[in-house]
Amino acid sequence: MVSATQLCYLLFLFVVACLVLEGTMASNDGGSNTFTLRLFLVRHGETVSNREGLVAGQAESALTEQGERQAVALGKSGRLLLGQYWRIYASDLQRTQDTTRLILQGYKSAPTDTESSCPDVRLDVRLRELSKGARQGYPKSFNDQQAMEARRREAQNRGETFLPETVPAVESERDAYNRFLNWLLEVAGEAVREQGQSTKNNIVLSTLVVSHSAFLRAILTHMFTKQELIQKGATYDANNPTRLLIPNTSVTTLDILIHSTSSFWKQQPSQMEHQQSVIRDGEEKFNGSIWQSKLQDLTWTGHYELV
Repeated sequence: MVSATQLCYLLFLFVVACLVLEGTMASNDGGSNTFTLRLFLVRHGETVSNREGLVAGQAESALTEQGERQAVALGKSGRLLLGQYWRIYASDLQRTQDTTRLILQGYKSAPTDTESSCPDVRLDVRLRELSKGARQGYPKSFNDQQAMEARRREAQNRGETFLPETVPAVESERDAYNRFLNWLLEVAGEAVREQGQSTKNNIVLSTLVVSHSAFLRAILTHMFTKQELIQKGATYDANNPTRLLIPNTSVTTLDILIHSTSSFWKQQPSQMEHQQSVIRDGEEKFNGSIWQSKLQDLTWTGHYELV
């Protein structure tokens, strides 16, 4: 018959054996089951639409001289660690492409110890601004009905027939957040496969993402509570207390801690595409299982002093 003392000793040996086994497994997989995808989320520089108080949405609007200076100053500031990044992404709209180019221009003209090993910028339509429907290109004071009427009058002045069905559809913040999730799943999956053979621990893949204010707002307000954002210094529109302000060329640093050993990442691409629709309908069930998100810094604008 086993005494209580012997039982405790056997239990102790079992725990030690488990710890040894866990340590052996950890050493076999590089000592880490996670790595960090660090997203530097940047809004484009000031545009003509911003300055004139117009709704840009997915319509094109060129950078102003101020917007160009903002982007160059951000590159010079060193905030983005451009010499250490993994990838650079930008929305396919011209204002984000120009902002990205000027950020890199500012960085390369600044004193650096090593030349950046920057890969080509990857343009992605999923990082676009929200579509604002009929209001795109019109004053922010216009509602949908006023914008539709303005479009109708302009068509008549051109001697054309106004076709309401040609007006862009309005996109919700939830729609934009789903686009982001779709993009993030793809990028995270590529990172998991790329890091699969790595023997390094605590890997951080710094990634620059240049996008738009409403798109970034949709990400932040869906991933974090208002209280969490306020704790990071969030500011809100005086006329709309629910509208988080995202200044031009501000930098928000978001860490995505990826659990690379999750069975989710071992699926075939076709299966993962199916899971994306599941996550869009209820991504909360995956929270903590395939990744965890942590907001490091919100809408930093320290480079403004260099403009």
